Amino acid sequence: MRKEYSWYQLLVTIFLILAIAGCSGDKITAPTGSVVSINPLSMSVSDTNPSATHTQYFTITIKDEKDNPVQNAEVSISLPVAIPDPLGYAQLYDGSTPKNSPFIATTNADGVYYLRVDYLSGGGTSFTSNLEIRSGSAFASATLTVS
Repeated sequence: MRKEYSWYQLLVTIFLILAIAGCSGDKITAPTGSVVSINPLSMSVSDTNPSATHTQYFTITIKDEKDNPVQNAEVSISLPVAIPDPLGYAQLYDGSTPKNSPFIATTNADGVYYLRVDYLSGGGTSFTSNLEIRSGSAFASATLTVS
């Protein structure tokens, strides 16, 4: 005996499959009214020694308008002097993985992302650049100065 299925049953089945697939902790951007903070807000180095590479870590935090952490939020990170070249002024990292600028990162369960920046100083190296962080309409920047 052949069983007949109605269009309604088919549509309900498709909807349920799509709804279940959509419940996977999708990444979001910060909701309107959220605040992005960066620590430290600035970094300044004056170095007359021969050229050397240094590392600076930045903590990026996103909180909503009620001061709750925004977890799993996509964050755009940009540093204009960062290029994927060992001879460049700076290099961004996601953990230990080098990244081009800009790149997209994701906050953890506490609404935090830890950024590593390697930069050159000494040997006549001199630059000022802004580290820019965006998620939704939220924005923050930190200044990096090497002289």
